[in-house]
Amino acid sequence: RGYHLRIKWDGAQLAYTNQRDSEEFTKITLTHAQSEELKGMIKNLPLDKLASLKAPTEKRQYDGAAHADIRVVVDGKEYNSAGFDHGFPPAEIEKVVKKLVAYTEQK
Repeated sequence: RGYHLRIKWDGAQLAYTNQRDSEEFTKITLTHAQSEELKGMIKNLPLDKLASLKAPTEKRQYDGAAHADIRVVVDGKEYNSAGFDHGFPPAEIEKVVKKLVAYTEQK
């Protein structure tokens, strides 16, 4: 309870906040290589199937884990995932989710 993490990435810059309903984001400038790696990962996501991916765990249903989801916007079209436990995304999106979260944990 009380945990919140919101991440935005626009291709060159990643921004995140731990404050619910806040528009004050901590910004991280990614290297060209980091941005290209993320672009490649997102390009390989099954975007049309994102909403139907099965979460490997259900701890969020009893406060055992924070609820998480991901939204990807490509060429103006929005793709939303089904909910999953923070730290336990569906296998198909695990690499990109963990990579995005890892950038927010660097000091």
